[in-house]
Amino acid sequence: MTDAPATDAPETDAPMTEVMRKPVRRVVTGDSADGKAVVVSDDEVTGEPPRVGVVLHEIWGSDSPLVLPTDGSEPAASGVTPPPGGFRFALVSFAPREEVLGGGMHRSDTIDLGIVVSGEVWMELDDGAETLLRTGDCLVEHGTVHAWHNRTDEPCVIAMAAVGARRTEA
Repeated sequence: MTDAPATDAPETDAPMTEVMRKPVRRVVTGDSADGKAVVVSDDEVTGEPPRVGVVLHEIWGSDSPLVLPTDGSEPAASGVTPPPGGFRFALVSFAPREEVLGGGMHRSDTIDLGIVVSGEVWMELDDGAETLLRTGDCLVEHGTVHAWHNRTDEPCVIAMAAVGARRTEA
């Protein structure tokens, strides 16, 4: 018998991905026909791994601006990145010890608004500059080229809203 330290951390990426995919409760409100506020749904959203080292819980989104009041029906939202005027809200989980997350350097035509819910992650910009984001830190990312790095032994979860924007040529 060895005296290995006790740990609850998964030994491979597969179990960690399963932990990160754990369903998240989603409560949606709307207005009834007589204008009363009501809970329209109370369900769970399961995370999906769109790429290596990342699990995405797509909570809500629309491909176009919404009009109020609404009955709370889920609007049309195709794909991860919203078109101009559209939006997405998701929980993004980054696996531990992943150096290049989300396929490496990338950009989207969105304004991303995020808050680190748990853990920490490094954001790298295209010039190599890095910024550490910890639990409670907020991010406003204006469609710049960036990459994510989780250099810890714990997953990092960011609540992220993305608003579709129109990019003009510089």
